Amino acid sequence: MNRLPVFLAVSFGLAWVVAMPVWLAGGLGTPPTQVSAVLMMFTPALGVLAVWLLPGRSGGLGGSGGTRRPPFRVFAARRG
Repeated sequence: MNRLPVFLAVSFGLAWVVAMPVWLAGGLGTPPTQVSAVLMMFTPALGVLAVWLLPGRSGGLGGSGGTRRPPFRVFAARRG
């Protein structure tokens, strides 16, 4: 399974959903703009989490053969 389309769909889809209230309320001069901008910057991280949680092939942060280490152990292992 190719993970790039999943990442792109989650990242862009959620960003558009978050931005929709701003555009429906009248554009960038409206009060929800700042909150919407912050949430839009968070959507790629959710895309990475969605890809990371997919079952699949070995390698990367997804674990090897379906077994996953807790995220802290992955971070600690990468730091040395």
